[in-house]
Amino acid sequence: MMIKLPVIVGMGGINAAGRTSGFHSYKRMVCDVLSDHDMANTWSDLAHRMGMDHKAGISEATIHDIKQGTLVRRIDNFDPDHVRCHHKARLDSSVLPASLVIKKAKLPGHLAKASQMMELDNKEVGV
Repeated sequence: MMIKLPVIVGMGGINAAGRTSGFHSYKRMVCDVLSDHDMANTWSDLAHRMGMDHKAGISEATIHDIKQGTLVRRIDNFDPDHVRCHHKARLDSSVLPASLVIKKAKLPGHLAKASQMMELDNKEVGV
C-alpha cells in the first residue's frame, strides 16, 4: 500500500551536476554516500537551522535527530487519509474574505467546522 504524502518542491535541477549540487539540501539527500568530512559542515548548518545545540560538536544522536527532521516526511497537521480526492479550484481575492472557489458538485461531504460557504452562482461556491 502506498502512503499518501504531500510533496513540497523548493528547488529544481537536483542532480550531481545541477544547480543544487553545492547546497546542504542536496548533500542531505545523498548523505549516506558522502564521507564524514564532506558532511561535517552540512550537519552543523542543519543543526543550527533546526535550533539544536551543536557547539560541542555533532554527535550521532544529533545526526539521527537531523535525519528524522529533514526531507520528505509526514506533516503533523495533515491527514492524508481524509483527503478523498482532488478537484480544480481557484483562489478569489476579489471577494472578502478571500475564498477558495469550487463547483458545488465537487464540494466534499464534510467541511471543517470553521469553514464558511458563500454561494457565488448556481454552479460555484466560495469556501
